[in-house]
Amino acid sequence: MLTVWKYQVVGDGEIQVPKGGRVLHVAEQHGRPTVWMLVDPRASKDVWHLAVLATGEWGVNSDWTYLGTARCGAYVWHVFLRYVTVVDYGGEQS
Repeated sequence: MLTVWKYQVVGDGEIQVPKGGRVLHVAEQHGRPTVWMLVDPRASKDVWHLAVLATGEWGVNSDWTYLGTARCGAYVWHVFLRYVTVVDYGGEQS
């Protein structure tokens, strides 16, 4: 059974996402960029490495995946997936 999880993102960071998770929406909640995802909570988790950049900020890499944009007060933040660290079933990262 699938459910919706949310992740608040502060700057560049990492989130643990069940394998097969899919981004539904990115928006502001409580003053922070937030990512809502459709996930299977029973699935093992991977680590998603994110980048959050302001409009006009340098640093976007062409191989990143755009997830969405959140307007937080006077700021507009753009959320990108930099890469995924796959965690095997034994808990080891590869």
